Parts: sequence; C-alpha cells; structure tokens
Amino acid sequence: MSWGPDLGLLYNDAYAQILGAKHPQALGARFYDVWSEIWPDISPLIDAAMAGNASYFENLPLVMNRKGFDEQTWFTFSYSPVRDESGHVAGMFCACTETTDTVLAQQRAKAEHDRLVDMFRQAPGFMAMLNGPEHVFALTNDAYLQLVGRRDVLGKTIREALPEVAGQGFFELLDRVYESGEPFVGRRNSIDLLTEEKVIEKRLVDFVYQPVRDELGKVTGIFVEGQDVTETVRAEEALREQERVAAEERARRDADEQYRAYFENTAEALFVVNVLDDGDFTIEDLNPAHQRDIGIPLADVKGKRLQDFLPQPLADQVASHYRRVVETGEVYQYRDNFEIGDTPTQWDTVLVPVRDADGRIFRLIGSSRNLTPQLAAEEQLRQIQKMEALGQLTGGIAHDFNNLLTPIVGALDVLKGKAPDARSLRLIEGAATSAERARTLVTRLLSFARKQRLEARDMGFGRLLLGTVDLLQRTLGPTIKVDVRLPEEELAVHVDANQLELALLNLAVNARDAMPEGGTLTISGSKEVVTTTHPAGLAPGSYARITVEDTGHGMDERTRKLATEPFYSTKEPGRGTGLGLSMVHGLAAQSDGGMSIWSEPGQGTKVTLWLPLGKQVSPVEKPPEAQVEGVAPLKVLLVDDEDLVRAATADMLADVGHTVHQAHSGQTAIAILEGDPTYDVLVTDYAMPLMSGAALIRRAGEIAPTMPALLVTGYASATTDVPASVPRLEKPFRAGELIRCLQHLTER
Repeated sequence: MSWGPDLGLLYNDAYAQILGAKHPQALGARFYDVWSEIWPDISPLIDAAMAGNASYFENLPLVMNRKGFDEQTWFTFSYSPVRDESGHVAGMFCACTETTDTVLAQQRAKAEHDRLVDMFRQAPGFMAMLNGPEHVFALTNDAYLQLVGRRDVLGKTIREALPEVAGQGFFELLDRVYESGEPFVGRRNSIDLLTEEKVIEKRLVDFVYQPVRDELGKVTGIFVEGQDVTETVRAEEALREQERVAAEERARRDADEQYRAYFENTAEALFVVNVLDDGDFTIEDLNPAHQRDIGIPLADVKGKRLQDFLPQPLADQVASHYRRVVETGEVYQYRDNFEIGDTPTQWDTVLVPVRDADGRIFRLIGSSRNLTPQLAAEEQLRQIQKMEALGQLTGGIAHDFNNLLTPIVGALDVLKGKAPDARSLRLIEGAATSAERARTLVTRLLSFARKQRLEARDMGFGRLLLGTVDLLQRTLGPTIKVDVRLPEEELAVHVDANQLELALLNLAVNARDAMPEGGTLTISGSKEVVTTTHPAGLAPGSYARITVEDTGHGMDERTRKLATEPFYSTKEPGRGTGLGLSMVHGLAAQSDGGMSIWSEPGQGTKVTLWLPLGKQVSPVEKPPEAQVEGVAPLKVLLVDDEDLVRAATADMLADVGHTVHQAHSGQTAIAILEGDPTYDVLVTDYAMPLMSGAALIRRAGEIAPTMPALLVTGYASATTDVPASVPRLEKPFRAGELIRCLQHLTER
C-alpha cells in the first residue's frame, strides 16, 4: 500500500520478492523513489487511483531495475483508491502478481506454435487435419489448398468440400482408417480433382492417413499428409522416354553396325531391294557372298530395275515374288530355278519387308541359299538309304535262302553215296551242281548286303592278281586278251582273297559280255596315298588300287548310275543276276575301301577298286582238304529252330556214325544239357527266337565247360556277340564241310 501525500510504500513479504535488491530500503520510502524507472508507465495509473478510479492490468510489460540491471518483466495488478475517515482518497492499494515467467513461457509457446504453423503452412507436402467421423477439415496447408484448387474447405466435411472425389475410394478408405485405427499408406494413387479453373484433372499422390487419438486412446480424427507426385512421375516418364529413345537410337546404331558387319561377312547370300513409288524395284545392295554365289557384281546392278539386268521372263518372275511381299506385308519364302552360266541351280529365298515411320514398305531384305548342293546330298543320302534298305532286304533273303539250301545240299550229299544206279547218280550230281550255283548266288547276295563274313588277311598284292590270270583267261575265252600290269613294288593288301578273286571274276564276266566281238581286258595295280577328301569317299590312308578296264561298248550315264544297284542288268533274261557289280561294291565297302566306275558309250568301261594296304605279305594258301573216312563217332547236341535244316543236318551227322540229339530251341537244349552234360559237341544255329545261339553257347559253357561248340549261321555279320574262339560254319554247307569242322573241333 502507498499512503499519504508522498505515497510511502508499505508491503508484505511476497512484494519484497518483487522488489529484489530494493528491499528493505524500499519499506516506507516514497513510491516514486522506489519505482522511478517505471514511473512514466505507472504514473497515469497512480493518478487515476488517487482520483478515485480503480484500474486492473493483466501482463503489463515493464522494464525494471531491481537487480542492478534493466530487465523486461510482466505483471498482473490492480490499483485501488484507499479513503481515510473523512472519505477522501488518502492512499492506493496494489494487489500484484509477477507473470514474467508465465508470459515468457507463453511467448515461447506462441513462437513455437507460430513456427510450427508457418512450417505446416509452407511444408512442400500437402497436410490436412480431419476431425470426427465425418472428417471435418480443421486445418490445411498451402500445398493441400493448391491440390484441391484453392477451395474454402475449413469447417466442411470432406464429402462436402470435395464432391468430385466420390466413387474413387478415398472416402471409404478414410472411414476404414477412422474405424480401425490402422494407418494407411498409398503410393502413386490416381485421384481426379477439380482445379481452380473448374476442370477435372488427374493427379498422382503419395499419402498417409494417420489416425489421431485422445488421451484415452480413442480416434478423434485423421491427419492427412502426402506429396503430389504427378510432375515427378511425368518427369520420370519423360526421362524414361528420353532414355528409351536414346537407347533405341544406340539397340539401332549398334544394330546397323552389326547388320553391316554381318551383311559383309556372312556366308549367306543377302541382298537389299528398294520399292519404288511406281511399284517397280531396284537393287540397293548385294553382300560379297551374294556377288560370289550369284556371280553378279554389285556395280552391275546397283540402282537398276530388274528388267535392266535380268532376262525376260525371269525379271517378271522375280518381281511377282517381290510384289507379293509388298501386298501382304508378310515374310515370304519361295524357291526358283535359275541358270548361273550354263549350270541349272535351285535357290531358296526369304524376303523380309522393311517399313518406314508411316508403316509403308519401302525396302525388302532378301536371303538366298543355293539348294543344289543340299539337294544333291539329299539325293545321295536317299541312294545310300535305298542301298542300305536293299542290303537289309537282300541279307534277309540270303539268310532264308541259306536255310532252304542247307537241307537240299545236305540231302544231295547223303544221297550221292547211296545212288542205286548211274542215272540216279547223274540226277543227284545235276541237282548238286544247281545247288552249288544257288550257293554262289547267295554268296553274292551276302556280299552286296555286306553280311558275309570276311576273313581278311595281309596278302601279296601282285601274287593275288597273277593268281587270277589263269582263271580269268579260261572264263573269258580266246577272243579276250587279259593284260595284267603289276605295281612296281610288292605290296601287301588287307583283303579276303577268295572274295577278291570272286570280285575280279565278276568284273571280267561283265567285261566279256561288253566285248562280244573280242577285245582287251587290262587289270593293273598300284599304290595310292589319300590325304584329303576323296571322290570315292576314302578315309585318309594308304590303299592298293586295282583298275579293271575293257574296250567294250561302254555305258551311258543312266546305266552307269544304276550299275551297282542289285538285280539291275542290261543282259537278256537268264544271262545275269544283276548282282556282280553290287557284290564288288559291297566287298569294297565292307573292306573299308571304295569303288568307282567310269564309262562312256563306245569307249569302254573302267572300274577302280581301292583296298586298304596290309603290313606284311602272307602266302595265299587254301586249307588242306581233311579226310572224312574213319571219323570217330561223337555224341552231338544239334539245335536249330528250322525243322528241315535241323533234320538235314542230323542226317549228315548220322550218315557218318555220329549220335545226334535234336532240340528246336535254346531253352530245350539247356534242359537237355542240365539232364546230361556229357555231350561231345554242341552244334547250334545263331538266329533263334527267345534265345540266340550266342546266348546258348554262353549258358552251355557254364553247364559243360569242356564241351566245344560250333556256330552255324546263314547271316555271318550278325554274330558279333559270339566269342572269336567259337568256330563258325556258314549256310548252306556240304556234308563234308560239316564233318571236317567237327573233326577239327574235337581234335583240338
């Protein structure tokens, strides 16, 4: 309280805290002396109070010096007049609270609030505060207002403020977040919004719907925050488009370079055709392979129309193919026959249309391939396959013939020794001669089919040739001169001597028939070393070359091509089987050699045979004829699925005193051996159902290890699964051959 004319100051302890360093001197001192630094601010208020008017001030700012320095303070206080006994105002009562800390805290809070509000308002991302289940706008920032077209949305529900968003799913999404309390994050969602110009515009936004809770955890609103990424996405798309265009300009420059490199260096014949506005065509480019294969230099055709360098009607023919591509717009493939020089060729061509930016076909790229070598190779393959098929067929027929001839030959051998009279003996010998000729025919069939079993050895080449001279001369007769020219050095040739003799005999007979009025047959031998590709298909190596040349009437091209085919013959019926050259060809192929034929009408024929050279010369010897008299009797197990063959073979064996037990299958033979393993020898056919002769021999060796076996077969090359130590007898065989084989086998 201030009292009296000088307003002497009286105060309590709380006011003493306000005075600071002015206490206690301020007690009783004049009010002016105590608060001189704030007198200009409070004197009007004091005057009013002393005039009888009370006043109240809240958070009045005052600069005080109560601690030795000026400081900003704030006070909430009232000045009330105090009257004496007479009712006159004698003093002033002050109820005062210092609010400096409160005001400063409020100022700091307001500054922070203002800062946050300013940050909220200026945030680059859009923000909005939605209150309540109806999502009423309580707060938005500039970015949000810009997003929604600067509309006045505060105080409105989102459905009222943004009606165009209905049906886009955002309202329903807000409802779900409010009800579940789970936030939602969206990425590049599309939204249609009304702009300031009142037009609907599609925007792309990243956003978060974050539920806001009260102190009890209840959701009271949703805070919306996000980014308008429309321009970012557009910029990214533009950048990607630029990169795509740049990349395409590069997957194009590189392609052009690669195409040019391929175009210039590939072995494929390529050409480029320009499509003219008038529907005609000019040649734009030819790659080196095309110029080489077609034989037309680029300089002769570049820029020229087809009719300027192609003859009619070929130019029209080619143009028709080009027009088809232009009309259909599709890749087109065709084949045409052309003549390059004087050589007819067949070409396979593929045309690919090339379009400009407007989709118009302005160019054709073509690829041509000469099919002539391929077609020739295919024809050769067909011939090989045909010969292989014929070989298989012929081999099968020969096998069946062997089975048919075996009982005939065997029966005739048995009957020959029991002929009752001279006439019967003559008939039997005639039949035996025919059977022997049939046997020779089968040998030729097997030779052609490459199914005969060759017993190739290293033989003296010159000795082999000389050994055939007498035989050939007797066969050819006096009108044919045989001239044999030996190689300068003695060579060893790896061949089956008997088969080579038969081959030379076949060639000589053909030559004789080609020289009905006589002539010269020249047989010459020499050495040839093959290092590269050979016309006869020989592998690299050293060969003995045998040439058989006659001076006969020769063959035309068609006959020469068919000469080695089986059963083909130019002779009248009954004079030839057509197997002679086939047999020679088969021998050469099976001996890893080759054969070729040269012939011209009126100029004779020359057949050349190549056989691999051997390492050393062995003498040509024929095995001595073993005697069949005094044969020791044997206990023989005979196995063959052909009843006639088995019966004839059994008769041959029994006729010389052998005891024969017969079995019609391998299984039956095994059962017999398991009951009695004391047989002296096993004679078995090879090709039998269920169990082959090879399998039977292996199983029999387990039951009777010391019992020898003889394999009888009409298809020798099929016995590769039989050990080499097992002797073989090829069908058809004579009784003497069979008896000698068993005699040799059991004496070893």
